[in-house]
Amino acid sequence: MPLVSVCIINYNGARDIPRCIDAVLGQDHKDVEIIVVDNASTDDSRKVLQKYKENVNIILNDSNTGYCAAANAGLRISNGAYFICMNPDVFLEPGFISRALNAFVADPKTGSVTGKLLRFDEGGSTKTDIIDSTGIVINLAYRLRNRGSGEPDTGQYDDQREVFAVDGAAAMHRMEMLEEIKEGDEYFDELFFAYKEDADIAWRARKKGWRCRFVPDAVAYHVRNFQKGKRGSMPDIVRVNSFKNRYILLLKNLSGARLITNALFIIPFEIALFTYTLIFDRKLLKAYSFIISNIKAIIKKRVA
Repeated sequence: MPLVSVCIINYNGARDIPRCIDAVLGQDHKDVEIIVVDNASTDDSRKVLQKYKENVNIILNDSNTGYCAAANAGLRISNGAYFICMNPDVFLEPGFISRALNAFVADPKTGSVTGKLLRFDEGGSTKTDIIDSTGIVINLAYRLRNRGSGEPDTGQYDDQREVFAVDGAAAMHRMEMLEEIKEGDEYFDELFFAYKEDADIAWRARKKGWRCRFVPDAVAYHVRNFQKGKRGSMPDIVRVNSFKNRYILLLKNLSGARLITNALFIIPFEIALFTYTLIFDRKLLKAYSFIISNIKAIIKKRVA
């Protein structure tokens, strides 16, 4: 059985992380190593993690380095042929890993797999039949969305199929693919800090001939704190990072030909975004400032 490395990236997840770790330990695929990267949590996370020190490799960061840098830290000490990067508020059902592995074995060019993510309620206590993600899809304006998000699960997405990207809340990758798309010493681009890095991984991998696959019988549950319609409740750092990362994603990966082909969809959407920012959310102007300040570093990472 192949070794699977599971990296849980934690920031103030003391409530959820015991259940997250226990769910990994309870997988029917037993050849698993667990790595937890704690991004300077200020709750009881580190006290909780000490209870698992016999079963878990723990990295304690002195500051919040972000999701991407934490994932890279986990990758550098991992030994598996496959790598799962996940949030502490995701709980894998017992067959998640073995069923995801079957998809990798069936197609040697599958580089990433996502399962069916359903939602826990916001209190983190009750499973629901509401879909969180069945993979990430992208439209003609290059706007990303989680397929099926917010819909009741009635089996409408129970077909295994290719998707654009896998949701970073519980993403499983083939290490061979990650090594091939590595940029310098970074697997995950640390300019992103957090959010949309999952789409960047997928886009870079596609240019190398790799595919992303949704596997419906690999099931997990996710306590999604930031949902559609609740934008106003998001911290500024979350909104700014998510907003700026759209432009890093496009500047790195979108070809000139595609830009011209889809201009009639992209330009109106960008005008709408900029207008919204000026009128309703001027704090997002920080995102444009970041892009301008880092444009050389971003363009340097463009993949042909």
